[in-house]
Amino acid sequence: MKFFLTFLILFFLLLSSCQTPNKTDFVSIDLQDTIQKIDKKNIVSAGVSLRSNTKKEVKNWKEYNLVDAMLTRYYAISNEEALSNAKELSSLVTHLKDSIRDEKLNTPPVKARINILHNECMRLDDMVAISAISPQEVTIEVDKILKAFSAFNAKLNSIYAVNELENELELDPDFIKIFKETPDKTLLDTDKHK
Repeated sequence: MKFFLTFLILFFLLLSSCQTPNKTDFVSIDLQDTIQKIDKKNIVSAGVSLRSNTKKEVKNWKEYNLVDAMLTRYYAISNEEALSNAKELSSLVTHLKDSIRDEKLNTPPVKARINILHNECMRLDDMVAISAISPQEVTIEVDKILKAFSAFNAKLNSIYAVNELENELELDPDFIKIFKETPDKTLLDTDKHK
């Protein structure tokens, strides 16, 4: 039975492929145009996006939202578009870097992730002036930028998740203060006794 069904399917496929040459040529031209258009775009899978509570926290952070909107276009962008928008992206990330107002985000891990994003954006901006730059190098740099932004989003999610958990637990403020101060002092005290 399986052999018969396989034979029948192959027969219909053979029969359907025997069309007039003009239609086949027309279809192949359309497919070639489509393939060429897809090849011109750098299509990258989506990275880490913000959780709903994090989105609420950063909804008024204008600089973040501008960078997010700009980088959303970079998930499916051609090399030419990426290079032509590199200066603007670099400028937006510079403003993002200088705009941290929330004390929870004014930490070395967050600053490190913004610095990495900023450096990658500046590298893409520098590529504009290099005439011998290959399309693969631009694609790789766009991918690095998107991964750096994804890492930044992941850090924002973790910071606000911890903050949300602390608020839900409603811990005593004195306990939180002692907990935050104790690990550093304990480490210092144990080092002195060695």
